[in-house]
Amino acid sequence: MNLLSKDSARRKIRAARVGLSMMGVLCGIVLLWIWIGQRVPSSNPVNVLALQPSVAQTAAQQEVRNPMTINAKDYPNLQAAFDVISQHGGLLTIPPGDYHIKEPLILSGSEVRIVGSGPATRIINHNTQGQPAIVIRPPARETNRQSRLWRVELAHLRIQGDPNAIDAKSTEPTSGPGVLAEGVNELFLHGVGIDHNGGHGLVMIDCYEDARICNCIITYNKGAGIFLQA
Repeated sequence: MNLLSKDSARRKIRAARVGLSMMGVLCGIVLLWIWIGQRVPSSNPVNVLALQPSVAQTAAQQEVRNPMTINAKDYPNLQAAFDVISQHGGLLTIPPGDYHIKEPLILSGSEVRIVGSGPATRIINHNTQGQPAIVIRPPARETNRQSRLWRVELAHLRIQGDPNAIDAKSTEPTSGPGVLAEGVNELFLHGVGIDHNGGHGLVMIDCYEDARICNCIITYNKGAGIFLQA
């Protein structure tokens, strides 16, 4: 190998060493920048929920504030008690007795459990225009078909339709369904009697997720016992 070839080889080796050194310095700078970024909090943290409004809206719909335990006897009527428990979530107990209604009872909140005292708690629907005894539906359902309620429970009570039809007094009851639930996920009915209603016993519209109906007696209704609609 002549002197020129040796000199050229030395220059190439030096250039390679310089290149490797620069790469090492750059890698060190990058690692230092990452380390500093992890230790110093950002002055403008990214709001993940703000980037996903649909997730934020869903979380807000499911949020329950100040869940409470109330008794229907402390309110002027059942609808007043339903309004309070819809707003706050929690447990509403209904003592024994006959509760006569002419308009549907509206339940519009999530994370709610309504418990009677067995068949001695009777909600009797006197409506003659085919209206349900109980409607469970999100308040914004009319304008937003995607709105939903979550985890609504009815237990240990009896929902009766037209009193003129009870005990075979009439075969043409004029009241509507016993319970109409729309846009409710994880609906749970346990130990509920639904009878002598002029429509279906239980109507479930777009209640597609994890509904549970157990140990209930749904009978002597003009329509189906349970009617499902997408």
